[in-house]
Amino acid sequence: MSQPKPQIDYLINRRYADFRHGTGVQIKLFAGEIGQNPLHICWDVEQNVADTYQPVCNLNTSWLRTWPFKRGRGLVNRVETSLGLTWHNQSRIAKCLNQFSRSGSGKPRAYVIVASEEEAKITRQIMEVLPADYVVNVMDYLHLGETDLPELPEFAALLKGARKVFALTPPIQDVLAQISGRRDISILGVARESADKPSRTLAVDTKPLEIVMMGSVDYQRGLQELHKFCKGLDDVGVKYCLNYIGTRAMRERLGSDLPVKYCGVRLNAERDALLGSMHLAYLPGPDGNPVEDYLARYSFPSRSTDYFWHGLPVIGPLFDDSATAQMVSTLRGRGVWFSQDPIQLVGVVKNLTQNPQAWVSASNAVYDFAQKNFSIARTAAAILDAFENECQDRD
Repeated sequence: MSQPKPQIDYLINRRYADFRHGTGVQIKLFAGEIGQNPLHICWDVEQNVADTYQPVCNLNTSWLRTWPFKRGRGLVNRVETSLGLTWHNQSRIAKCLNQFSRSGSGKPRAYVIVASEEEAKITRQIMEVLPADYVVNVMDYLHLGETDLPELPEFAALLKGARKVFALTPPIQDVLAQISGRRDISILGVARESADKPSRTLAVDTKPLEIVMMGSVDYQRGLQELHKFCKGLDDVGVKYCLNYIGTRAMRERLGSDLPVKYCGVRLNAERDALLGSMHLAYLPGPDGNPVEDYLARYSFPSRSTDYFWHGLPVIGPLFDDSATAQMVSTLRGRGVWFSQDPIQLVGVVKNLTQNPQAWVSASNAVYDFAQKNFSIARTAAAILDAFENECQDRD
């Protein structure tokens, strides 16, 4: 008989696990793949979040979390510090966590998601109380700052002590190797629940091409390129409908000149049903030059995984050497198209509308990619397996 896979006792990261951010979604999905309910340890500034994963222990007991006024936060912070009431004091962390001690033989196991020197420091304080075997996943590299690598001792120490280290994108993988000296860091993409790709064809002779955008559109150049792209579609006579899923505030960033159909915030089954009726996804960013733009250099927008799971080819004005483009490089030209030239993107769309079989092939390619790279079941298995396999090649 095969041995049962090890369980996870603790999930550790800064924020609550909920639908406000990609990391929160990842934690909730991962917890759903294992056979027990691990304790989520966080230090979020929020008070109440309706869909937070349970059980949860928020270490942040600062008065500033409930301070209702615009002024006076600095004074409150100084009072807390002078009285030794800062929540990240080691004794206060220990007092908070001791009530959640886990029974059973062997060392506890923890799955850690961090993205900054400060988060690494707090996590190491937690580990002094729990002492657990742990796996680290770096899903974001936006918070490490512009400091030199030797100035990240907490992050380096946390990485070196992990059973396994995972990185979201190849650029993050490279930098973590420099920080830690490890050569066994693996890529672990953003995961989603599996979805059945709807069986449909492209019939734009009778209906418009349904183009979708979802989530953040806070990209200046990307939105400028979107306007040029839509004008190009108009010029070549492609009938289309531009759909947006997200908050009203983000919808307003699209402006009033674009023919946008606002769909509101959609979650779970509602979102899936709507994506299943789309034909193409437009990704406006990260739109910067990776040489200068931290976001473009390291990050990968999690909404792309939703597009792929619904068989939506993706186009956008991203740079070819961005982290996003590197993540899906094998799909370039056959399911994903990135270019700073909107005329090229218009040409791609025109070709897809004139050759429905080309769209079907592109749809199948991105869906197959999702099955191999963005499955929460596969992601969970990789994390759990790390506790069974000894790390090698750290020198």
